[in-house]
Amino acid sequence: MTIDEAREAVMQAALSLALAERQELPGRPKGHPYHRAHVRYCQDELAVAARELVQAVESKPHELPIGW
Repeated sequence: MTIDEAREAVMQAALSLALAERQELPGRPKGHPYHRAHVRYCQDELAVAARELVQAVESKPHELPIGW
């Protein structure tokens, strides 16, 4: 995975988490076990994406965009 792909995955995961925290699932208001599980899932996805970004940067530091 390239650094740009990993960075995009982090941004997508962060957006998914932000949406999950704000939206209510049909018939399942915020605080409902399914809502909390969905938020936890998104948190896990963000953690995985962040680890992949760190690995991509560590493995190819010479490919970092200017300004990083």
